[in-house]
Amino acid sequence: MHVLSSLWQRQKECVEKLEPMDKGLGDPGYENSSTHYNTSIAKSYFALEQQVMSVRPDLRHYKFRSIREFVGAIKQEFPKVSPYCDKYIELYELARFSNYKCTQQEFNEFFDLCKNMLNALHN
Repeated sequence: MHVLSSLWQRQKECVEKLEPMDKGLGDPGYENSSTHYNTSIAKSYFALEQQVMSVRPDLRHYKFRSIREFVGAIKQEFPKVSPYCDKYIELYELARFSNYKCTQQEFNEFFDLCKNMLNALHN
């Protein structure tokens, strides 16, 4: 038990030291200048999962499945959401797995895409 608590403590200390190179800030002067675009996009699947589960509690992102697979399952279950899924995956993977820094315009487009997905999910 002591080994687990020391591992968790060490992990917590490492996570607390992590800091984006650009200090996590978006574009200066933008209304959401404290928003880190790539991190927000990469973590967006949490909100997507919550919304999907509000409609279909059994459809969730499991740790053994990739976000691509999760969105594929959403695409199959909710045909109205389907037109947005490929673009969501494209932007998610760009933000999550590349060194590319998303721009304010791309973040706004992603945000609009998410709103459209959620509207289609609930209609």
